[in-house]
Amino acid sequence: MSSTVSLVVFDLGGVMIRLADGWEGACRAAGVPFRPPARPREEIIRDWRALDAELGAGRMGDDAFFTAFHRVHDGRYTIPELRAAFRAIIQEEFPGIYDTVAALKAAGYRTACLSNTSALHWADLENPATYPAIALLDVRHASHLLGCMKPDAVIYRKFEAAMGARPAEMLFFDDYADNVAGARARGWHAEQIVQDTPVVEQIHAGLRRYGVNL
Repeated sequence: MSSTVSLVVFDLGGVMIRLADGWEGACRAAGVPFRPPARPREEIIRDWRALDAELGAGRMGDDAFFTAFHRVHDGRYTIPELRAAFRAIIQEEFPGIYDTVAALKAAGYRTACLSNTSALHWADLENPATYPAIALLDVRHASHLLGCMKPDAVIYRKFEAAMGARPAEMLFFDDYADNVAGARARGWHAEQIVQDTPVVEQIHAGLRRYGVNL
């Protein structure tokens, strides 16, 4: 085991699991016809992010979210279509991620996730039949349960307290630069995952950089 790292922490979307290729990809995965927005794309993204922040921090329930989401899309989708496409944003686990988690645990490392997500996605992500690698993690933490989202410094502090871990003990993998920067600002070891290189290869390279050799 590394002399410094004892806890390996994963984001979920883009790190442990694949995400749909944007809203159009989510619609395609759900079998929902994609209908281009009537308003400028920038406005849609702005409104989506505002709603996502409320949902992800647990301040908005599913029904209120989809009612507001229906308005964001100018009524171009039914509520059932929006629910189906939203659920389809999360897709399958990356090949090899289960073996990676299993190897970390066998080598004596603690494992956890820290994800910006929502109650609707969380219900699916906690299904071990669909997401066995996530189920294998020692501990699972999510923004809607902690009441705040990455990269807010509060979520990193809450995670440290919940895990009883010191920043220098943790190695964190996330696909968003801001989230990685937020973790590093707390003193965590953190690595950004990008989507143009096999994800598990990047994770193993990052582990090796911190002396975690599986």
